This record gives sequence, structure tokens and C-alpha cells, in this order.
Amino acid sequence: ESDQEHQRLEQEKAKVEVVRQEMMMAQREMLREKRDYEAAKAKAALEKRGWEDARRSVTAEREQYERDRLKADKERRYWERARTAAAADRIRWEEIENEVNRIEWRQQGWRNWLTKTGWEAHSQS
Repeated sequence: ESDQEHQRLEQEKAKVEVVRQEMMMAQREMLREKRDYEAAKAKAALEKRGWEDARRSVTAEREQYERDRLKADKERRYWERARTAAAADRIRWEEIENEVNRIEWRQQGWRNWLTKTGWEAHSQS
């Protein structure tokens, strides 16, 4: 009976050892999965930061583009006003030049008339 008891104890020890080995393997597997999870989590956090940086960069570029567009619009309006003012000035100068030409033409006509009628000699004395 002692042999049977000894054999039964040995079988129990073997079963306990198998269970212990399975527990150790499960524990190692759990640790490996935890490391993989932590690595995946860190990678996801890095990717998220990368996407956030890219989004901020695109947003900053879009805002800069909008500022540049507004500045270009303002400059375009300035040059349109300047061109309109220059056109108005040109029209005013043409009107003034035409008026000067009319006055000179009239003066020349009067000079001619005065010369023909002899009044020019009287006016210089």
C-alpha cells in the first residue's frame, strides 16, 4: 500500500508540476501580451501626436494662406483705387490742357485781330 501511496503522491506531484508549468507559461504569455499592448498603445500615442502635429501644421498653413489672400486683396483694392485716381487725374489734366489750348487759341486769335487792326502797336506804348 505504501507503494501505491508513493505512486499516487508522485502522480499528484507530476500533476502539480504540469499545472505549475502551465501557470508559468500563462503568466509569461500574459506578460508578453501586456508588453505588446503597451507597445501598441505607445505607437498609437505617437501616431496620434503625429496626426495632431500634421493637423496643426495644415491649420497654420491654411491660416497663413488666408492672411496672405486677405493681404493680396487689400493690395489689389489699393492698386485699383490708385488706378482709378490716376485715370481721374489724367481726365482732369486733359480737361485742363484742353482749356489751356482754348485760351491760347483765343489769345492767338485776339493777337491776330489786334495785329490786323493795328491795335497791337497802341497797346505797347
